[in-house]
Amino acid sequence: MIEKKYFNYTFKGYYLRASYLNTFLVAVLVPIFLVTGLWQLNKAQEKQKILNHFDINATQPKLKLAEIPKPITPYFNYHTIEEEGHYDQGHQFLVESKRVKGKSGYEVITPFFVESSGKIILVDRGWVPLDSTDIPAINERTNITITGKTYMKLNQKEKEIEAINNNWPLIIPTIEIPTMGRKLNLQVEPFILLLNPGEKYGFVRDWQKISMIPN
Repeated sequence: MIEKKYFNYTFKGYYLRASYLNTFLVAVLVPIFLVTGLWQLNKAQEKQKILNHFDINATQPKLKLAEIPKPITPYFNYHTIEEEGHYDQGHQFLVESKRVKGKSGYEVITPFFVESSGKIILVDRGWVPLDSTDIPAINERTNITITGKTYMKLNQKEKEIEAINNNWPLIIPTIEIPTMGRKLNLQVEPFILLLNPGEKYGFVRDWQKISMIPN
């Protein structure tokens, strides 16, 4: 039988007796719990800040790409952007998405070439059901004006993703802008533009700001 060793301590008339093992565990675990709790608190505060900016940004005037302040951060989320240009329907992404009314489906992400600058925005045109075999064609030769709201992840880290298929449109498991830019072999803007409801060439769109904040 292993003999337990105890730590004895007296403080202002109180006598404390604890085993060295328990003392060691407390000394190790308490700081871990404190750090974890502070991390969760900071994360919650950061999310709330971004939600507050959503409300503020949603009321701001529309901007052109050239007017966006740099660097672009998640605090710029939900700001309205309006640009003229054309879609590249030949190189679209179908992102495995949430269920809508009990049906599985995809978010349709289409590159949009801005006429004034040649810059490329990835536009989320909305949700289509999984069994949708025909995405309506877009007249790519005619410039159109689109309006939408910006969205980028809270902590956007470089993460490579693999497409499920080999041909366009590519089916991907999640939105990862750097990887999507590489697959297009193009430099794209660091945010997704959520196409406003009512805009042409869109699908089911019900942008909920709460769902845009990662857990």
